[in-house]
Amino acid sequence: MRKKRSGNMTLKIVLAAAVMIVLAASLILVLFIKQQQLRRLPDQEAAETAQNPAETIGQLEKALDELDSEAAAACFDTASAETVQTELDNVLGQYGSAVVLMKFAVDFTLQVRDISYTDDTHCTVQTDASVKLPGDENQTPMELPMVVENGKWVIDLTGHPETFAQLETLF
Repeated sequence: MRKKRSGNMTLKIVLAAAVMIVLAASLILVLFIKQQQLRRLPDQEAAETAQNPAETIGQLEKALDELDSEAAAACFDTASAETVQTELDNVLGQYGSAVVLMKFAVDFTLQVRDISYTDDTHCTVQTDASVKLPGDENQTPMELPMVVENGKWVIDLTGHPETFAQLETLF
């Protein structure tokens, strides 16, 4: 009887040790993956930082399609970003819970036609902007002044109220 119990006890100890080893290995793996993600973070930030004006326009289009006011605001100059986010939040707030459904029904397109550089840090991007709603499409050509700010290209609304008014027509 004693041998049977000690055999069961030994088996339990071995199983407990195996579980502990698996848990420890899992923890080490999770920590390793997290460390790799943290190392890649600067690379990811670089990828998310628009290296040219067309990338900024693409990021804006994606943010609008996702109805992400914060990501959309990040595509604008610092002085205008808060205003852009507030305006988008106000528009989205008018639709309440229908906003989730709007993500599937609304399609924003910002097609870059031309980029005219004034210098290394300023340009104007000619776009065809459109919003597709079920049964309706609003399309308008837009000129978006852009500037390099903090190392990335952003839409410059400072001193360009006409651009802000054009963007509002999309909504």
